[in-house]
Amino acid sequence: SAKADDKIMTLNGTVPSLTGTLSGAKNNDGISVSFTTSVNGQTVGKFVDAIVPVLFDPNGKLSNYSAVLTDGTLWVQYASSAGTCNGDAGHTILQPINLDGTSVFKQGSTVPAKFRVCDANGTSIAQAGVVQSFASTVMNGTPGGVNETIVSTTPDTAFRWDSTSQQWIFNISTKNLSANHTHIYVVTLNDGSQITFRFALK
Repeated sequence: SAKADDKIMTLNGTVPSLTGTLSGAKNNDGISVSFTTSVNGQTVGKFVDAIVPVLFDPNGKLSNYSAVLTDGTLWVQYASSAGTCNGDAGHTILQPINLDGTSVFKQGSTVPAKFRVCDANGTSIAQAGVVQSFASTVMNGTPGGVNETIVSTTPDTAFRWDSTSQQWIFNISTKNLSANHTHIYVVTLNDGSQITFRFALK
């Protein structure tokens, strides 16, 4: 049997070395395996069964086996927060919200949530559909939380693309939010990853 390993790669980056295992073949039969994929990494997503084992049988011994081939999954994702994205941090919340969750804003003010996601070349991604969902809960010092409706101070009801700053932005209205609480937000992206941030209101 031959089984492909699952792999992760960065959007528009180099396809990783494809690996896997071959078991059950006798050494002197000369059977070997390589792995291939048709995914080029130019679109984010989870590509199930995209890494395919290919058996090589130079000595014609494969008919003696009942070969089982197991494909692998290739995840194509945006660059991690460790890299730079259009000259700033990528895949993380940007100012004026502190990454460490220490931001405190006045209840009733507008809090702009901003982020960028980039490909392997540091290019900020603007295509529609980057943000899959945007959700919020409020914490009051007890375990769990209460789901909240996220209200914008602009006509946009979802993250919008700012072509000048090359980033995604949502102007969060805090008029409907409780003071003296911590508000937690989760942005789910279309590559399956998430950006989580929080701030308190006074």
